[in-house]
This record gives sequence, structure tokens and C-alpha cells, in this order.
Amino acid sequence: MYLGDNLAILKQLPDESVDLIYIDPPFNTGRTQERKTRKSELSQDGTAGFKGKNLAAILLRESLADIRSRGKEKVVPVCSYTVRYMEKHPETQDLLLNPIEDAIADCRWYKK
Repeated sequence: MYLGDNLAILKQLPDESVDLIYIDPPFNTGRTQERKTRKSELSQDGTAGFKGKNLAAILLRESLADIRSRGKEKVVPVCSYTVRYMEKHPETQDLLLNPIEDAIADCRWYKK
């Protein structure tokens, strides 16, 4: 288990050393979330945390590129972010185990 900047850590891992990347932040849980151990502070430009840096898209894009380079794995997205990303980037849909329409229908948090 690693704690840190995902992109920096992923670049340090040896090729073919990871079979699964599991990310589970509290996305769209419908509950009020309370953070007790971390605090975001405004940066000098007035943004908080990672806002606006597109880190989720970068991490997902790199993960999908890694899956593509292996040439044999397929993706079954269950996270609404991943489903929406793959819907908006049709060039990634060949990596899906099932059609994108199935992923949309199966994702309970997906909203048009």
C-alpha cells in the first residue's frame, strides 16, 4: 500500500508489477462526508486541494494506457467517473469487456 501522489508512485513501480489498481474515494455516496484527519487550504491562486488539475483524468488515462499495452485485460467500470470518461473517449471503449451502454445501465450513480 502506498500513500502519496499517484502519478509519481506509478512511475516508480516496475513494469508488470501491478495487477490491480483500486481507488475508492467517497464519490457520490449520497451521504455527508466528514474529513477528520486532512484539511485543504487555499493555495496562493485561491484554489483548494487538487481542484482544476485534472488528476483523476490523468490517472485514469494512464491506467487505461497500461491496460492497453498489456493487450489482454478488459475493463468493467463500476465507478460513474470511469463510465463517463470512457463514454466521452470512444477510443478507450475497445478495452471494455461489455458495450459502454451496459456500463451506463449498470452504474447506479451515472446520471445524464
